[in-house]
Amino acid sequence: MLCFISALRQTTVADVAIITALVPFITAYLGWAALREVSKHAAVLASTTALIGVALMAGVSTDDSAIGDMLAVLMAVCMAAMILIRRRYGSIPALASTCLALIFCAAATLPLASLTTVTAPDLALLPLMETALITALEAPLAPLWVWLAFGETPEAATLIGGGVVLTAVLANSVRANRQASLPR
Repeated sequence: MLCFISALRQTTVADVAIITALVPFITAYLGWAALREVSKHAAVLASTTALIGVALMAGVSTDDSAIGDMLAVLMAVCMAAMILIRRRYGSIPALASTCLALIFCAAATLPLASLTTVTAPDLALLPLMETALITALEAPLAPLWVWLAFGETPEAATLIGGGVVLTAVLANSVRANRQASLPR
């Protein structure tokens, strides 16, 4: 969460959303490296394609968003690590571990917080933001909403890299759905 908020302050919402879409692929890579889980070849191909998309987005970008992009990648790696820890240690209650992590996050940021600057409209928007963060459509829709609401226009590199990432995600999802619907 610390990386997420910091990334949003250092780069565009579009970059953060697209990099967040890499979490399943990073999870697969880390699962292979740490837990010796084996991914299907199609998933590895989709993962590699998605990483190329992020490299295009971050490497060709003309603005000074490299720090924000790196924070977003670190956030995605941390999210993947959380998923693998949960997978490896399934007996640990998910709600309790998430609450504990959020308490540590809040404690770490409290000295930096300015509690008097939050307005009533900000508080009213908070549930909407939280809901948007947990939906599967965050990556493709977040840049659109931010563009419509705040005029943040993604760069061409972000659009190209994001298109590659989303194509990889969609192709992998379609493949997985087709396999799941096959009779066994």
